[in-house]
Amino acid sequence: FTEVSRDIEFAPGYANARREAIAAVFATEPDSEMTSGAARGDVAQFAICSWIDYWASRSAAGDRVGSNAATEGLRALLASSAVRDLDPHLSLHGERGDDGTWQPTVFGGLPEIIDAARSGSRTAVLEATDASNLCGPTEVPNLTQDGR
Repeated sequence: FTEVSRDIEFAPGYANARREAIAAVFATEPDSEMTSGAARGDVAQFAICSWIDYWASRSAAGDRVGSNAATEGLRALLASSAVRDLDPHLSLHGERGDDGTWQPTVFGGLPEIIDAARSGSRTAVLEATDASNLCGPTEVPNLTQDGR
């Protein structure tokens, strides 16, 4: 999985997140086969969380260059084959969940996260991230910590 996901960019300083992503892919499917596209999608999800967390830390520090770089990192992932091959019809309300409510497609919430990051609103990024089901609080600690 390391080779097939080498082109998926993580935020600066998030090398551990890449290692954790690859370990998680192996841990969730130890005895089964996984397509390279599915593995790339899983790694891309971890990368998205790294860029959201990086955006939050740079935004909180008043680092506009860093927060803009994070937004561009998210945009690059949105355009990547790792995202588009797995979810070619991104939609925030594209799939029915087990409870019958409409849920986002795998990466359906990513465009809203990018728009929120572009706006500079931490609250909007937090809400878009929550709605997307892409990242939990432990994956974006700089976004979800108290004192936003």
